[in-house]
Amino acid sequence: MLVTGEIYHVLNRGTENRIIFQNKRDYERFLITLFECNSTDLNFKNRYRIDLSKGNKKSPENPMVEILCICLMPNHFHMAVKQLIDGGVAKLMQRMGNSYTKYFNIKNKRKGSLFMSRYKAVHVKTDSQMKHLIIYIHANPLDLIMPKWRKGKIKNFKKAKDFLENYIWSSYPFYTEGNGLDLISQIINPEIVKEFYPEKEEYFKSIHSWSSRYFDVIDSSDLE
Repeated sequence: MLVTGEIYHVLNRGTENRIIFQNKRDYERFLITLFECNSTDLNFKNRYRIDLSKGNKKSPENPMVEILCICLMPNHFHMAVKQLIDGGVAKLMQRMGNSYTKYFNIKNKRKGSLFMSRYKAVHVKTDSQMKHLIIYIHANPLDLIMPKWRKGKIKNFKKAKDFLENYIWSSYPFYTEGNGLDLISQIINPEIVKEFYPEKEEYFKSIHSWSSRYFDVIDSSDLE
């Protein structure tokens, strides 16, 4: 059982490694679903009322978890979350998974499970692990252009930096003042992450300095 007040690395991927985000609409729907489901007072009649327009920041009422950082990839997702109530992570993942799967299946005229049967939730026990996890989650999109980044094989750091700062399905641009998505700023609570990385320049410096190390934080491939 997950411990309330503790931080966890939560991740899941599409069953049989299938694509779960096919287009912009899918990514946005997942984020809205995540926002709307993260409340102890969920009212299904009023769901999907989040304001997507810039400058109209909202917060979920009575959230079950604090989402500290997030990254969506075509076939999986990563989040760092702090559980606020007993069973909060489990309830959020169940609600979100069921809701998004229903949307995806109706849209694509399919049936059956979309995600792997069980998400992973890995306890973050130390400050060192937390700092590592933040960078790992935010560097994950490099899989799309530099698949060997985990092995320290980032050859063009400027290209990597520019790509991450413009990858809108991650909270990385929000923390570094890149080209971020305002919707994500409505989902995350930045305070804990900013305690570990108070200066925006520190993010990519950490990726650069750790580029020769092996990223041993649990990877989505461990879900296979």
